[in-house]
Amino acid sequence: MGEKGQDYSFDWQRIVLGEHPAVYLLEILLRVVLVYFFTLLLLRWSGKRTMGEITFFDFAIIIALGTAVGDAMMYDDTPLIHSFVVVASVLGLQRVMAMLTEKNETLEKIVEGKSNLIIENGIIQLAKLHEESLSHEELFESLRYEGIHQLGQVALAYMEPSGKVSVIKNSQERPGLSVLPQGKRLVESSDKADVACCKNCGCVAEQPEKKCGTCGEHQWVAATSIGCDDTPRATPPRN
Repeated sequence: MGEKGQDYSFDWQRIVLGEHPAVYLLEILLRVVLVYFFTLLLLRWSGKRTMGEITFFDFAIIIALGTAVGDAMMYDDTPLIHSFVVVASVLGLQRVMAMLTEKNETLEKIVEGKSNLIIENGIIQLAKLHEESLSHEELFESLRYEGIHQLGQVALAYMEPSGKVSVIKNSQERPGLSVLPQGKRLVESSDKADVACCKNCGCVAEQPEKKCGTCGEHQWVAATSIGCDDTPRATPPRN
C-alpha cells in the first residue's frame, strides 16, 4: 500500500462523477448519439440476416461490437474515428462471410455449425443430446414451446445452429414420454397398464423388460398421449 494507501480519500464526487468536470457528461451524450446512429446505419446496411437467429459467428460479432461501441461512448481517450473503423470493419466482415458461406457449404458448416438430430420417431438420441450439452429438462422445455405434450407427437427434432429446437410432428400421434413438468399428467393412450416409456430415452414398450433395449436404463413410466389430466394413473410395474 505505502503512499498510495495514505493518499486515498473517500470522495463521493469522484465516485459518482469521476475526475472529469460535469460538462463531460455532455460529451458522453454526444458520443452515444453519434456511435448509436453510425452503428444503426451499418446494421441496416448489413442486411436482415444480421438481426435474425444468432449463430456462433454472430455472437462473436456482438462481443466485438459491444467493446468497440461501449468504449467510444464512455472514454475520452478513445477517438470516435477508431470506434467507427472497428464497427465498420466488423460488420463488413460479417457481410463478406455471409456471402462466402452462401456459396460454400463446407465453410457454412465450419462457421455456423450444422443441425443435429436429437429426436427420431419419439426416441431421444442420447449421444446427440450429450454432444449438444443439452439436459432432458432443457429439451422438454424447448418442445413445450413448440406445443409438444409428449414424444409420440415428434417424428424428428433438430438442434439448429441458432440453438433452437425445430420439430417435425408425426402425422398420426402415438403414445410417448410426457414432456410436461413433474406433477402434470397426460391422458393414457391405452387401457393397458403395461404400456410404458423409458424415462431416459422415451422408447415405448408394451411389456417393458428389466432393461430398456435402446439405452439400457431400468426406469419406466406410463405412456401418455395428448390431453391434460390431473387424475392419478396407474404406472407400470418397476422391475
